[in-house]
Formats: sequence, structure tokens, C-alpha cells
Amino acid sequence: MRDPHQNIFYYYRGPSKEVDDPYKDRQIENNTTKSFINILEFCRDVGCDGVWERLERLLHIPMQKIVGFDLQKNSKHMDDSGARPDAVIIRPAEQKILIESKVRAKLRYPQLKRYLAAMGKKDFLLVISDKESDKKCKDKINDDRLLFLTWKDVHRCCTETIRDMANMKDQEPICKLIRHFTDY
Repeated sequence: MRDPHQNIFYYYRGPSKEVDDPYKDRQIENNTTKSFINILEFCRDVGCDGVWERLERLLHIPMQKIVGFDLQKNSKHMDDSGARPDAVIIRPAEQKILIESKVRAKLRYPQLKRYLAAMGKKDFLLVISDKESDKKCKDKINDDRLLFLTWKDVHRCCTETIRDMANMKDQEPICKLIRHFTDY
């Protein structure tokens, strides 16, 4: 894809001065997380569980169907601590996988501790980041509910799913959508 504006996931805010803008960082993370959740949700809706199943295996968590999604919610999924995950994947029996996505901003230790304190005992917190410093921050906490993936891991799960469906003519639209996400 030559023009990124033709990618359905490409974030376009319009012209602005190039400055080190924390709002821009937050918007990029929000858009990346929203795009990821959109892929998982659309795949679920059309019966294509390849991306999610690969992620579950990579995370070493029990395989379960996804029953719902939420973006940046705090009232339904967390206590009143003020913790607000970027997204929530809801699995059977109200088990949740909270997602904290990092693209440019740094992961903060107090943020992780707040999430873990507010989460249910059967829930997970998934951090997705390519930064080694974020992995080290996660490694400081000894809690089996805290999971970590890189965006490269997510990309690999997506491309493997595309590869496995390459010869399925009826799956071309979903493959194209996943490819848009991997190109993003």
C-alpha cells in the first residue's frame, strides 16, 4: 500500500505543527489499540479466530471465546481507583483481559500496580509494547495475571493467520482487513 491514507487504520488528524505533543502520543496509542480491538472483534464476528487463538497460545492462557470488547472504560471494569485500561476483552464467566497499549509513551510501574490492585483475581492485564524498558518494568512485578506481548508478536500472529487463509477464497475480505492492520 503506497499511500497510508488508503489504509483504514491509518490515523489522520490533519495538518498541525510538528511538536513533541503528548496528545499526539496518546492519540497514536488509542488508535493503535482501537485498530487491534477492531480486528479481533471483526474476526470474531465472521468466525475467524486464528489471530486470537495464536495470541492465547503465545500468552499461555486457557483458550476461550471472546464474548465482548470495550475501549477505555473504567466504571464497569475497574473499581474507583481511577485506573482506566486502553481496552478490555471480555471472556466467558466475566473474565477480563485488560489491555495497556504502549506505542510511544513509557509504561509506568505505579500504573501497573493500580491496575493489578483494582482487577479481579481471575482477570489478566496484557501490556503490549515493543520497548525493552517496558518489559523490564513489567518484570519488576511478580504477578501471574500480568502478561506481556510486543507489537511484533501481534504482527506475527496476524501474518500467520493471513498465510493460513491464503487459499480460502471466501476469507479474502478478512485477510485484506488483517493486512491493513499489519501494514498500519
